Amino acid sequence: MNTRNMTDEEIYEAGLKVLSEKLGAAGMIRFLRQCEPGTGNFTEERKEWISDEPDIRTIAKRIQRTHQT
Repeated sequence: MNTRNMTDEEIYEAGLKVLSEKLGAAGMIRFLRQCEPGTGNFTEERKEWISDEPDIRTIAKRIQRTHQT
C-alpha cells in the first residue's frame, strides 16, 4: 500500500479497516472515541491550575538559598 498517493479519505478508510480487523467493531469505536479532540482551552485552564504555584524566579531563589546553607 503506497500511502503517498492516497487521499486523506482513502487513508481514513484504510485506517478504519485495519482498526476493525485488529480490534473488532467495539474496540475500534472505543479507540476512535479516545482520539476525539477535547473541549476547552488547555492553556487557560492550566494557568488556573498552577496559579498558586511559584514562578520560575521564586523557585530559582529557593534553590540558591538551599545550596548556600
